[in-house]
Amino acid sequence: MNREELLTKAAMEWPAWPHGDRAHYPGLPGSWCWQFNGAGEASVRHSKHSIITLQDWLAERERLINRPGWDEAPEGATVLVQDNDGYWHFGRCPDPDYPQAKDNGNWESGPGGKWLSGVSRRKGKFPAGHSWTLTLERRPTEEFDSEARMTVIATNGNDGLHYPQSSGGMKFDSEKPRMDLLLADMPRALTEVGKVLTFGAAKYAPGNWIHVENAEQRYRAAGLRHDLALSMGEQNDSETGLHHLAHEACCVLFRLELALRKKEAIQ
Repeated sequence: MNREELLTKAAMEWPAWPHGDRAHYPGLPGSWCWQFNGAGEASVRHSKHSIITLQDWLAERERLINRPGWDEAPEGATVLVQDNDGYWHFGRCPDPDYPQAKDNGNWESGPGGKWLSGVSRRKGKFPAGHSWTLTLERRPTEEFDSEARMTVIATNGNDGLHYPQSSGGMKFDSEKPRMDLLLADMPRALTEVGKVLTFGAAKYAPGNWIHVENAEQRYRAAGLRHDLALSMGEQNDSETGLHHLAHEACCVLFRLELALRKKEAIQ
C-alpha cells in the first residue's frame, strides 16, 4: 500500500490520531510501522523513508470532509450545515434555536429561515467520528485561522460549537463571568461531571483527588485513557457506567484547578 492509499484509509477509519497506550495502536500494512520522537509523539513511517504525521492525517480528513469556507457563502448566510448525503448548505436562520437536524437526514431552518444557493452541490465524505448532525457552524465574527479551523474540522467531527459565535449573537463585555451560562448552556454535561465526582467521593473521600501524588501527570494520563477508549468505540466507563467524556472533562477540570492554585501560590 502506497503512502496516499494508507493516508486516505487512516483518515477514513481512525476517529482520532493514536496516542497513549501503544498496545492499542492500529495495525499497519506491509513495511509501514509506528515511530516515536523524544516527546512520545507518533508518526507512521515506511522503510523507503515515506512518512505520515498527525498534520498529514488532519489535512486528509479536512479534504475528505470537504467543508466550504465562509468566503464561498452567499450574502446573508448565517449558518453552514451538511446533510446525511454529504452535501453542504448555507442558510439564514433568524431563530437562534435553529437550524435543527431532522430524522430524515435534513435540517429545518426554522421560522423565517431559508436555505441559500452558494455552494454548488459540494459534497463531503464521513470519516470515522464525523457526523452530519454535528456539522452546524455559525458565521464567525472574526477571521478564523485556517490551520486552527483544519484541526477543529478534522478532530471534532466538524462540531460548530467549537467555532466563534455567530455575528447575530450578543457579546457581553462585563468583567464578571456569567456563571449562569454554565447552567443554561450545558446542564447535562455538568450533571454527568457531578456524577463522576460523586462516584469518586463515595469510593475515596470528598476532595481526595487533590491529595493524589503527581496529580497533574496522573490526571493527564487518566484523561488520555478515557479519550483512547472513546477512539476505540467505547462510550461508557466499565467501572462507573458513566460517559468517558464526563471522566475526561473531570480530569481536565482537576488539572485546571491545580494549575490555578499553583499560580495563586506563586503570586
